Amino acid sequence: MPLLKLDHELAPPVPSLVNKIKDQVVKPAVTIVEPTISVDIAIEPTKQPPATTFAKTDLKTVIKEGLSPKITKPISLFDKTESGKIKMDDIKYRPRIFSPIEELKYMTLGNWRRISLQPNEVKEKIKIKINNLEKEGYDKKIAAIQAWKISPINQLYVDICRASLALGKSTKEILAEKRKVEPNYLTDEEFTVIIQLNQELKF
Repeated sequence: MPLLKLDHELAPPVPSLVNKIKDQVVKPAVTIVEPTISVDIAIEPTKQPPATTFAKTDLKTVIKEGLSPKITKPISLFDKTESGKIKMDDIKYRPRIFSPIEELKYMTLGNWRRISLQPNEVKEKIKIKINNLEKEGYDKKIAAIQAWKISPINQLYVDICRASLALGKSTKEILAEKRKVEPNYLTDEEFTVIIQLNQELKF
């Protein structure tokens, strides 16, 4: 069959047909992978409220007045008398309990006289205390004698002896001069008994 020769061009396809053909084109499936982000979260530890501190001047005032340094509230909150002094009712005093060795180590002239006003009686009681410690162990006796040697009252005896040698005066003269300044200073009898006690305390 002979081909027909067309004198004109073919008309373009109907738009609806073109759209239908486009819709039939298979589009490749695209999978979008969202990146994962790893975040380290630092958890802050629970902060404790800062400890309450008091001014150093307040603490010094308490110590200066002979009060307990264990303060439960600022000094400004303490009840005061009309003269401005802190009421002693607000101060919680906690007496410290000393061991027998500590009693000897910190013995003052006042402590000595509280034991007895008779120096010889005080000496005997100190010797009994040390002998009782020896029963617990010889090391306790040594510690007790060493504690006595550095006690404030024994240091008074040491100071008198040194002053006597340095000034070329008798111990009685030094004691008399000390009592002019401080009437409650060591008596001659107390000084003599302390000498005897030191001679009797041996390791």
